[in-house]
Amino acid sequence: MVPSSQDLCRKWAEVMDGAQAAGRRIECADAWVAATARLHGVPLVTHNSRDYLGVQGLAVISHG
Repeated sequence: MVPSSQDLCRKWAEVMDGAQAAGRRIECADAWVAATARLHGVPLVTHNSRDYLGVQGLAVISHG
């Protein structure tokens, strides 16, 4: 578990804004997951890589 912080909230806003600017929709919960991965500099492992197409600077590992 990762506690909330101002830095995480800023990353979430960046993810939401970036996806919108790229013309992609991202669900609120997916944005939190992406923001957490970006904040900690780790790749996101998922079977739903399409959910994160609008997130720049996010390394996604997926087989789906």
